[in-house]
Order: sequence, then C-alpha cells, then structure tokens
Amino acid sequence: MEYKANKYVFFVDFYRRPPIDIALNIYVTKVLEPLFSKIVQVAYTEYQLSLENKKYFKELKNRMESIETAVNAIHYLNNKLSPVLNYFEMLRLLPETEPSKVDQLKELIETEKKNAIDSLAPITAKMNQMAEKTMIHNIISETKIISLRKLFSIVRNICEEDNAIQFNYSVEWNENTFDKKVLINLNLISYVIEELIINLKKYSTGSCVVTFHNKTGTSISFKNQVKNIDKQRAVINKVTQDFNQENVNEMMKRSSTGLRMVKQYLIQQDIKHKMTLLNENLILTLTLKIEDGNSNI
Repeated sequence: MEYKANKYVFFVDFYRRPPIDIALNIYVTKVLEPLFSKIVQVAYTEYQLSLENKKYFKELKNRMESIETAVNAIHYLNNKLSPVLNYFEMLRLLPETEPSKVDQLKELIETEKKNAIDSLAPITAKMNQMAEKTMIHNIISETKIISLRKLFSIVRNICEEDNAIQFNYSVEWNENTFDKKVLINLNLISYVIEELIINLKKYSTGSCVVTFHNKTGTSISFKNQVKNIDKQRAVINKVTQDFNQENVNEMMKRSSTGLRMVKQYLIQQDIKHKMTLLNENLILTLTLKIEDGNSNI
C-alpha cells in the first residue's frame, strides 16, 4: 500500500487452508484493505511524530547545554570572586590587628587589592556573556512509569537512527522482564542514549552490541571495539575513571560537555552506571531501578 509517497508492505499468513480465489479477493478488498489502510495511517503518523521528536531533542540538547554553561559560569564566578572576598576580609581585620603587624597586613592588603581588581574584568565579561544568552525554562517534561518494553523500543529506535554505527542486539530479557516498570524521564533518557552513541562513535570501529540482560540486575549494556586501542588506551582509561567517579564534580573538570551532562542526568534518574575498558572493548552498563506501579506507557 502507498500513503503520502511511502510504501508499506503487509504479509498475510493463513493458519488454515486459504479461501478460494473469489472469497480471498472479497476478504482482501472488504476486510483487510480497510484495516491495513488504518494501520498505515497510524504508522505514518507515528513516523512523523518521531521526526518532530528528533527535531525537538536537537533543540533540547542546545538548551541543556545552555544550562550547563550557566552552571559552569557559576563555578567560574565563585573562583574569581575569591580575591575580592579576601580583600574585604583583610580590611575587616585591619582595625583588630596588633600595631606591630599592621604594616605587614597592609602589604598583603595591597597585593590582594591588585588581585581583586584583576578579577573584576573577567567577572564582568562572564556576566555580560550570560546576559546575552536566553535561558528557556520548563524544557524537561515530568517523569513517567513506563514498561521496559517501551524503553527497549526507545533505545532501539535511537540506535537505528545513526547510520555511522552498525548495531547488533542481544536480548536476554524474557517476557516477564519486558513487563516490568521503571520510573524515567523520557526526554532525559533519550538525550542520554543519543549522547552515549555520540561518544561511542568517537572510539568505535563501526559496530556496537547492545545487550538487554539480567546478569547484574535489569540492565542495558553498550559494547564497542575501540579503534587504535594502543594509542587511545590512556585517554579512554582517563574517561572511564572520570565517568565512574561518585562525585559528579570530578566530571566538571572534563571538557566533554555531553559526557558530563550524561553523568548528571543518570544520577538524577537514579540509574546506576559503569564504564569499563575490557581488552579492546569499551563497555557501558546502565542498571535500571524497577518500580512498583502501573505503567503509563
């Protein structure tokens, strides 16, 4: 069937003996065709929604990075304000200082005064930079309880949108596992998966195995072979070490904004995470916290 320049193919299998030709023609035209027509319209609508959703996530990523920039700016300003605070603290202590130490303190005050003045220019520049950027609020939707079946679909769809990597799937979740529920933010988890794929692509030979398993709880693992492992081993070891730090502030020292944000959002969603380098394979495992409750999706 064709619908708005898209072609859809349906395969019909009769469990018992197929009807005779004339009955089959009537059955196809009167029953199956109208049914398949409705299915095609639904499939097309879902496809269009997925395209719009992809555009939205691109915008969402930019907005998230703006927030990340603001957070980093706060840390920057806090460091730059230290000389100013020290200067005023010394001025406060001056009347209380012993006469014999006043001259020594005044020398320190003059030094700190110079440091404070030097700090004011970059502080002003940073504040102007922040003022020029528009901060958009309410960009992240609320969390929902969804089935792991739905999460499986989300992960697979995001993976298959990237043609630069060939994805293979190993599914060890059984029927009962798929029916389990997890409390998650759909926007954030989609962002996380997309960013993980971007980071995997940096080091990948072009293929990745995505495993849905129960070995260490209900988990999803991404494993890809690293290209030029001998040259990149030190870099990847540093990446894994930083990513596995419990203190998210350690990630603030890294230049990879995407990986820092992934770390923060995984913590926010209470998803345990671990990155390891095993021989020449980079493995990232996300362990999900199963919820009791009814699935919204």
